[in-house]
Amino acid sequence: MFSLRVRHILVAVGLLLALSNVESANILLSGLFGDGSHYFTMVAVGKSLVKRGHNVTFLISDEYSDRAMDPEHATIVSYEMFHLSGLKKRMDDISNKIAEFTFAENSMRHIAEMMDMFISVNREACESVFKDQRLLDRMAKFDAFVVDVV
Repeated sequence: MFSLRVRHILVAVGLLLALSNVESANILLSGLFGDGSHYFTMVAVGKSLVKRGHNVTFLISDEYSDRAMDPEHATIVSYEMFHLSGLKKRMDDISNKIAEFTFAENSMRHIAEMMDMFISVNREACESVFKDQRLLDRMAKFDAFVVDVV
């Protein structure tokens, strides 16, 4: 069985292959709100799609809005943002817990606790997006939506 990261890469490669025969598509990418390894993996996917002539937009939290100002990314991709108050602090807390749990005893209980935290923050982020009608209207123009979830 493939690891979760390998499965994500396979999905991304599959998407790239599927879209390689398309003249140009509007693609919305989302990778863990705008930070961390999931975001940077999606940046690599986005750059590859742009090189193939596609229009790429990232859906990120407004708490990571500095990404839209990054000259390396802002010149080749666009950004849509959603609002979820306190998201950055919650993600920092989750990262700290991961570091704490790495060497803790009874790690299965800790893994379950972390998964509950990720599920909760992902659910709240989705609810935030779906409550924003203007954002949903803008998202209607996309041909594909690729999400890398935790």
